[in-house]
Amino acid sequence: MVVIRPYETSSSSPYDVFLSFRGEDTRYTFTDHLYRALLQHGFRTFRDEDEMQKGERLKSELEKAIPQSKSSIIVISKNYANSSWCLDELVMILERRRTSGHVALPVFYHVEPSEVRKQTGTIAVAFEKYKKQCDKETDTEGKRTWMEKIQGWRSALTEVADLIGHHHVDGYESKFIDKIIKDTKVNVRRTPLYVDPYIIGIDSQVEKINLWLQDGSNNDRVLAICGKGRIGKTTIAKIVYNQNFESFDGSSFITVTNIGEKSKHPELQRQFLSDITKRNHGNIHSVHAGLEEIRKLVFSKRVLLVLDDVEEVDRVYDILGRPEWFFQGSKVIITTRHKRMLQPHQMLRVEILGQDGWIKLIKCLGMRGCYNLIKLLVWSPFAQF
Repeated sequence: MVVIRPYETSSSSPYDVFLSFRGEDTRYTFTDHLYRALLQHGFRTFRDEDEMQKGERLKSELEKAIPQSKSSIIVISKNYANSSWCLDELVMILERRRTSGHVALPVFYHVEPSEVRKQTGTIAVAFEKYKKQCDKETDTEGKRTWMEKIQGWRSALTEVADLIGHHHVDGYESKFIDKIIKDTKVNVRRTPLYVDPYIIGIDSQVEKINLWLQDGSNNDRVLAICGKGRIGKTTIAKIVYNQNFESFDGSSFITVTNIGEKSKHPELQRQFLSDITKRNHGNIHSVHAGLEEIRKLVFSKRVLLVLDDVEEVDRVYDILGRPEWFFQGSKVIITTRHKRMLQPHQMLRVEILGQDGWIKLIKCLGMRGCYNLIKLLVWSPFAQF
């Protein structure tokens, strides 16, 4: 395999979805069911109850969480406008939508969109309350602040009512939530791993692994990609991971270099658990506790796990769990230089670019590109021949 590396960039958001909702209306009912469904489908979801520790300033945390989310789902219920916190969230969400690629999806839960647009019913009652609070303000600057807030809230409600969203009055909430999840999958595409854009000579290897990943059987749960250093094992693993991770209930790509450092063992366990559940597992501080959590988790989920740069496979299993623990259809991919330790696992040996690959590369690059590549191979201290 040959890679020509023009540049490398990466960006990510801590959260896929920010949930805005009125707690007293839906926290323990509809919003909780929606939250669980989002987590089950692999979306990292911010909900204030789960993400904020006591003593932290609420508004400050919201101001951080909304920009850190790729999208927002706004559950507008009967008493949503009765909360100034909810209205402040709404203003921040819509501001983020106007200035970035943030996606806002309104969910009108037992509330008519026209009621939100015209601000009638319970919304009108809420704004009467805010007007009275404004009228009580004796300070000129304070009154001006209240008036600006009220106007901003009204504009935000009018704006959100005109967005494409979902409206629920009756029927099965589970089916309604399925529709929201379907839209969220379109709105929030999970970011795959970065792979160099110009790669030659790995198509056949990728195709073989894809067939193995997609067979759905419980046989041969582990496949090892074996070969010398810097010839494309990790790149192949990343490509097949990107092409298949959405087909599993959960997935994780973990680099396990320097596994001998015991202080890193709980850290690897926390990464694995967080990747699969999309939740924070900072409470894991011992290998034993981590293994118990991993065993419970992988017993019921179809998981794709990639272990990159493995030196001692048994030690990795002692930290992240053994393949036989995993639910039927789960797959484990290992990349390593050490063939001797992998019996009896399936193996795919990665070789240096062959004759057909070089011919394909020359056609792709042209004369000038080949001249530059020859210079790279001659002068690079990392060139593999």
